[in-house]
Amino acid sequence: MSSLRSIIASTVATVTVDGRSLTDALNRAEKSCEEDQLSALRHWCYESCRWYLKYQAVLDRLLKKKIKSKDEDIVCLMILGLIQLDDPSTPDYAAISESVNCTVELGKPWARGLVNAVLRQWQSKSEDLLTDLANDIRYVSAHTGWLAKRIQKDWPVQAEAIMAAANQRAPMSLRVNLSQGSREEYLHKLQQEGIDGQLSSVVETGIQLIGAVSVLALPDFSSGACSVQDEAAQLAGELLELSPHHRVLDACCAPGGKTTHILEHGVTDLVAVDSDETRLERVRENLQRMQMSAQLVCADVSETEQWWDKQAFDRILLDVPCSATGVIRRHPDIRLLRTASDIQELVQIQRRMLQKLWLLLKPGGILLYSTCSILKAENQHNVEWFLEQTGDASLMPLPDLLTEYQGQLLPAVQGHDGFYYAKLKKSELE
Repeated sequence: MSSLRSIIASTVATVTVDGRSLTDALNRAEKSCEEDQLSALRHWCYESCRWYLKYQAVLDRLLKKKIKSKDEDIVCLMILGLIQLDDPSTPDYAAISESVNCTVELGKPWARGLVNAVLRQWQSKSEDLLTDLANDIRYVSAHTGWLAKRIQKDWPVQAEAIMAAANQRAPMSLRVNLSQGSREEYLHKLQQEGIDGQLSSVVETGIQLIGAVSVLALPDFSSGACSVQDEAAQLAGELLELSPHHRVLDACCAPGGKTTHILEHGVTDLVAVDSDETRLERVRENLQRMQMSAQLVCADVSETEQWWDKQAFDRILLDVPCSATGVIRRHPDIRLLRTASDIQELVQIQRRMLQKLWLLLKPGGILLYSTCSILKAENQHNVEWFLEQTGDASLMPLPDLLTEYQGQLLPAVQGHDGFYYAKLKKSELE
């Protein structure tokens, strides 16, 4: 069986070269691991993606020539070694010797000397390179140049804090199902199980855990007492102003966290649409765990003639496909996979969805537009464009929490993710 280190290097290489998501890559890699290796596999794959760009900048200065893409696993092996050399929890000798030995496992013994030289040079001479590295945005921010510049343009004052938050590990937050009890009661249950947490100051359904735990350790998780969901995402349920009699559309619904939150408000007429059948299966699993039901539809939600039954909706949650730049800390592969050209393509998709789904909303109804992006092109600029195009649409006020940056929540260290909301109301018929 391959060593854990070689599996990590090969897994990260499928992200950086093949463009596979880290989630998909890990699902495949886990089949090659023993049960007791899984935690370390996930940890070091996440860390490798999180810091890949930073240490890519280091390699650019330590390597005499660029390594070919077919040998990207060697690059990922060295990046893992560099990360571990800067991590006090890993002995230097282990980071170096295990990396060198791993080249043979990867079928590339020619790289033994290269890996050894690179890691030892960083171990002994890293201080000499820091002045030069301080001018490389990849090393300083662990973000690609185009994304760092985009963040700096949109958020000149907050950019440094935004990127710092994106480089942290995300906290674990819970949404308590208030139909089964208060969050104070659930917090007490957690404490009885030795799980530390605190009530969220962002949302009335939230609890933030002090440390991440397996969902299997959460009291009554299997019977729907709580769901794992970031505090910012939980705001959708409150902003929709739901009533049990409302007919509701959850557009782009997978994996179903917001779907079940809508149902927790007593809604019985819910249509949940997603274009990905595999992801829609996750929605079914969540509904089953929560003992809830909804009408699930696999379709492109903007192709309304393919799925809509001509019955208008009181509320529409439009959580559009986006750059996910507000949740990079949860999905560090985003910083490696997302490109500058993606943004305009996403903007066109988002605007099309807004226009098409607006027609499905009843007069007096509310459409909640949301993204997990921090880029203004996908957020404020889209809403401004839509309001200019749409005479019967108006922007509704938001809670104080969302007013400072016009609907934008920026990612906070040990706090919520980056999220954007715009609450749009359709004029009543005269």
